[in-house]
Amino acid sequence: MRTLILFVATSAIFGQQLAEPTIAHVLSAGRLQAIIGIPGAARFSTEQPTTRYTGIVTASNAQVSLLLAPDTATWRSPQASETIQLLTRPRAAAISPNGSWFAIATADHLLTTYHAAIAQHTYTPSDLDTSADAIAIADNGTLLVSNNSDTSYVTPQAVATTFPTSVECPLFAPGSDIALASSTTAHAIVQIAPNSGVAIIATLPDITAPTSLALSADASTLWLSHEASPTLTALPLRSGQLHTYDISPGRLIPTGTPGVFLWATNTLLDTTRTPPETLLIAPEAAQQ
Repeated sequence: MRTLILFVATSAIFGQQLAEPTIAHVLSAGRLQAIIGIPGAARFSTEQPTTRYTGIVTASNAQVSLLLAPDTATWRSPQASETIQLLTRPRAAAISPNGSWFAIATADHLLTTYHAAIAQHTYTPSDLDTSADAIAIADNGTLLVSNNSDTSYVTPQAVATTFPTSVECPLFAPGSDIALASSTTAHAIVQIAPNSGVAIIATLPDITAPTSLALSADASTLWLSHEASPTLTALPLRSGQLHTYDISPGRLIPTGTPGVFLWATNTLLDTTRTPPETLLIAPEAAQQ
């Protein structure tokens, strides 16, 4: 007679509890809260941090965030965190796709940039003194700043090129120093580089001007959404052919997990699925 022995995997191995993966961090009433698990089976964590923040910006390709408070900014990764003092209240902020660089526009309109590394920051002051309605920063520290009249492209060596046009929702792809953005004036998606200037890559004839843009996990598709419109639009960057999906209204907020976005307060959008799918986030699990 044979005896069949089944080994059942549990969450405890050799007395240690396996940590659930973190999808993202969000703010709830000013407090940091984690979304843990996997898309489709995600829930809010039960941690209760005491620090209150006014904003959070998360890298699109790394679990790195910039946490904003009235007079501080905290660069936070799974391995380390570093807090810097701000002279005035932050007005806008951006973080690079890999989380190594971030930029902050303060309330007095002086734009400052920082390079972030594990447990270390190298401060690089910008020579720009202008209101920043939209900002983005690349993995190499290239900066894009736009207001209601012009857009400045600034290299890591602080060489600035200014174009007489404004853009919204700017971003950089991982490893790229060419910016993508929405132009309400041209009703188009544009790319921005110092050599080629502002170039239209796709017009949006029948689409409401997007209020958020994001790249797919492989950076081959640009996603467009308007927080009041029940549609999600895909723009493959090679073909330029727009595809629209019917979906509940939402906003593309990076989570640090490529292709997965915080879509609404309790909803994730997983663009790695075909078609893209919204997934509810479960509330905090009751203690057993």
